[in-house]
Amino acid sequence: MYRSITLSAVAIAAFSAALWTSRAPIQPPEISKNAKSLNWLLELARLNPPPYNGAIDTNIEEDAELQFEATMAFYKRGAYALAIPGLRETLDLDSRAVGARFYLGICLVMTGEIEQGEQSLEDTIAWHDERFLKPALTYGAKANLMLYRVERAHAMLLDSGESLTGLLTGE
Repeated sequence: MYRSITLSAVAIAAFSAALWTSRAPIQPPEISKNAKSLNWLLELARLNPPPYNGAIDTNIEEDAELQFEATMAFYKRGAYALAIPGLRETLDLDSRAVGARFYLGICLVMTGEIEQGEQSLEDTIAWHDERFLKPALTYGAKANLMLYRVERAHAMLLDSGESLTGLLTGE
């Protein structure tokens, strides 16, 4: 088992190193003629959105809090595109709504607006809110991997205490 994990880690490192010289998708070495090729970097970046547990930013304006809570009904149903306008409205009502900023980043990435989503996650990190700091670093790293920014993703993973193996296994 450990040998398998070690070999996977070596393969991931080799693929990441190859990325420095090319922005084209990296293909794994041929294992067999019947094996399907995978984009390993995108496999690492696969995003399963974090669940919303109903926690509300209690230090924000009441109107923003109500808007956020109403909008998260869309998020919980997986309607990320429908949640985006409400999350933006929440931030317009109160820019201190760190939860809205975090979930906006997740929704943007989930709808393919990766560049904007990554920026929203970076903005979340800047607030240093303990509830969202580690998840924003982890999901920000995944967004950076989607954008082929391996160095930035690695730095975010180090800051979060996450590992490449953790990204692969989802632990």
